[in-house]
Amino acid sequence: MRSSKKIINNPWVYTSGGSVVGILLLRLIDYATGTKILSFIGIAIKDIVIAIFDFFDMKFELPLWFLVLFSLLSMGFIILIFWIAAKFQNNGSNTTMQEPSFLNYKEDIFRGVLYRWEYQLNFSKKYEVANISIFCPDCKCLIVNGSCPVCSSTYQYMIKPQEEIVALILHTIENKKR
Repeated sequence: MRSSKKIINNPWVYTSGGSVVGILLLRLIDYATGTKILSFIGIAIKDIVIAIFDFFDMKFELPLWFLVLFSLLSMGFIILIFWIAAKFQNNGSNTTMQEPSFLNYKEDIFRGVLYRWEYQLNFSKKYEVANISIFCPDCKCLIVNGSCPVCSSTYQYMIKPQEEIVALILHTIENKKR
């Protein structure tokens, strides 16, 4: 029962089934009314394809100087675009950006638990704290389910929510700047 529902709810079945039902309905309408809607649609599609092929099969007569001039102008325009793009990219990189000193601050002990983290640039080119991990301050092992698997120390009630740790990290960074 479940697999038949899966098959029926598949988008491919909807699409294919809808196409088959649509063609059958058109054939039924053609038969009942004596018209030829389906053949008309086929002829219209055939005429459109022929018109497209005829358009691309047309022959134009252009002087050679026009082709050479058009090619040179096109190449010059492409080079100009790349030159302008390079100028805009270099404007920001002329000044040497020195990394902020707080990027070296990647671990600390808060409330008896060792926390380690990284910094990532967000979309507005500002650093934010990311990938906070919790470690045992004694043996430096990763804490799993609130306890250290090496020394069996329990930290379950000492671990703070991530938002609180981020606030403590930012507070420490601000205090070191002063």
